[in-house]
Amino acid sequence: MARVGTVPWRAEPRCRRALPLDQETESEQSVERGEERTEAGEHRLRQSSGMSPDQVASNRLSPNVVICWLARHDVAMRWVLAVVMCCLVMLLAAGWTTDRSVPLPDACSAKNIKHHMKLEVGVFTRHCGPAAALVRVNGKSFTIRGGYCRIDPVVPGPAGHTRWFYFGLIEMSGPRTTSAAKGLALVIDPGDHAGPAKVIDGIIQVNGKDLAARGTATLTKGAKGGTFSVVGLGVPQPQRFTGSWSCG
Repeated sequence: MARVGTVPWRAEPRCRRALPLDQETESEQSVERGEERTEAGEHRLRQSSGMSPDQVASNRLSPNVVICWLARHDVAMRWVLAVVMCCLVMLLAAGWTTDRSVPLPDACSAKNIKHHMKLEVGVFTRHCGPAAALVRVNGKSFTIRGGYCRIDPVVPGPAGHTRWFYFGLIEMSGPRTTSAAKGLALVIDPGDHAGPAKVIDGIIQVNGKDLAARGTATLTKGAKGGTFSVVGLGVPQPQRFTGSWSCG
């Protein structure tokens, strides 16, 4: 049975070595005061407990010492546990909010697709149209449905052969706030006729990545589709992305 003045649930044999009552009280008081284990302190401990020097040394890291500390600091440990649990709940809530509470554009309607419309909500743009793209990286393939190919010149004059190709849902400014973005944008020059061309700019957002893109492309007849091979920039080791698209 636990003695009066001790924590009732504490398992005494596991908490400390058996000592006479007066010596045990003295030893407990010295521990509570945080007495340092100096050479003189260890000598007094050997005299009071009858332990050898090796036993004194092993007692420093004994599981009994840890159990005894936990028993004496039950209230403090409960507070620490409560704080840790609160932090975990806050982190989980932040992660849930980041990935699910971000407002996104609605899905493309038949009208949106017919008129090649783009739907914007905050930093997100959903490109609606009959176009689709396929992106490959590291042996994985990602299909992006919805989009359009701009056949009008981006700028007038000598640069009027440059074209933009948009697919899927793109987050237009960083840092990324959700993993929902899945899109592709390519700026191709020349992009208005069949043959080889340059990808002078681009955005790739698949598999949790958000990278700028540069590379080459080959357009089909009438510039209604093509293939591309680009390097995703913005990471320590640039990654190669390949794929194809159809303007629909």
